[in-house]
Amino acid sequence: MARRHAPLRPQNGSDAAVALGPATAQRRSRSRALGKEPSTWTAGVHNVTAIFPGSATLAASTSPTFKQTIKAATTRTSISASANPATHGQSVQFTATVVPTSGTIAGTVTFKSGTTVLGMDTLDGRTKQTHFTTSFAKGGSYAITAIFNGSQNFVTSTSSALSLTVK
Repeated sequence: MARRHAPLRPQNGSDAAVALGPATAQRRSRSRALGKEPSTWTAGVHNVTAIFPGSATLAASTSPTFKQTIKAATTRTSISASANPATHGQSVQFTATVVPTSGTIAGTVTFKSGTTVLGMDTLDGRTKQTHFTTSFAKGGSYAITAIFNGSQNFVTSTSSALSLTVK
């Protein structure tokens, strides 16, 4: 005979009211896996408790709390240029692509020439890209990088330097 249990609930901050889903216990069984993962949780530590509301023949009970740690997803950033080589004064569009190991990416990317910040733009989560356009007043060689600035759910990453030649 199966007995229906109340949902597992994380017990921290805004997650406290979020049900993870019901689990059904079978006779002689002491544990059951959930049918779905808490995939919408943010990175960090979440305290989870199982609550059984009781029945006509069994008393209500609450499990001890256990800590579930969700790690931020790693990312890989790359950069490309619309023109290389370019001439001084010519507009060059840089495209940064940020690929996460999981999830839908969100955040900002900073574009640099060496240690000089050229600009920053918001990443498009659908395309995983952002663009920045600038020009260079002087000829020379420039080491351009794109830095994904990270967020609560995604780790910061930096592209390899793109060697841009300006004539």
